[in-house]
Parts: sequence; C-alpha cells; structure tokens
Amino acid sequence: MVAEISYHYTYEDGDGHTNVIYDGAWGEFNYEVSEEGQIQAVTECADAVKTLGKAGLGICYWEPAWLPVPAKSDKARKKLWEKYGSGWASSYAGDYDPDDAGENYGGDAWDNQALFDFTGHPLKSLGMFQKIRE
Repeated sequence: MVAEISYHYTYEDGDGHTNVIYDGAWGEFNYEVSEEGQIQAVTECADAVKTLGKAGLGICYWEPAWLPVPAKSDKARKKLWEKYGSGWASSYAGDYDPDDAGENYGGDAWDNQALFDFTGHPLKSLGMFQKIRE
C-alpha cells in the first residue's frame, strides 16, 4: 500500500503559507508541473502497485481536498485559520508538537498538490482514479 502520494500541479501558492513543494525547493522532477504531470505521476505509482498482484493493496492520495482559506488579506486568513482550525494545525497544537505546530501552525502547505484548484473546482486529474480503477 502506498499510504501517501501526491504531486503538484502548479508552483503557485494559494494562501500565503509556504508550500511543501515550490519552485527550486527540491531540484528537478521526473514529471511536468501540471495536471498532466499529476496524472502521470500517480498513474505510474498505481501501475507499480498493480505489478505486485494481490500483494498490492492500492494507493492513498494525500491530500486531495486541502484548499486554501479564502480571505482578502494575510491577517484575515490567519484569523480564520486560528478560529476554525482550517489550516493544518492551530496554535493550540503547540503543546502537542511545539517544534512544528507551535511555530508553523495555520495555512496549507499542500494546496498546490490538491486535486481541486484554489477555488474548489475539480482538476481534470481527479478523473484519473476512474481510469486507474478500469
């Protein structure tokens, strides 16, 4: 089982919280940074799992619907992140994980790897799962 796979369809950042993958962060990628690249990367991973026969259980995409919080300013976004816990963590997680959540709470570092655009509309890559299933 590939428990977490994702691929970025853009280098853009939808919410002002630095993304895990951004231009220049990791060097070169084997796939195009686009919806087509997203489809190719995930499909090839699924194909590799299929070669294992019954031992290959499947894949889990991380995180397909992690969308940026809409707001007109960074200050407004941060207020929403904290109030609703709509980022990856709130400041209250600081006791649990002081080195990461305590310093870096809020926001969405995966919004450019979701299967929806920044406004919540599905990307064409969302349809790849039907093709993989077939």
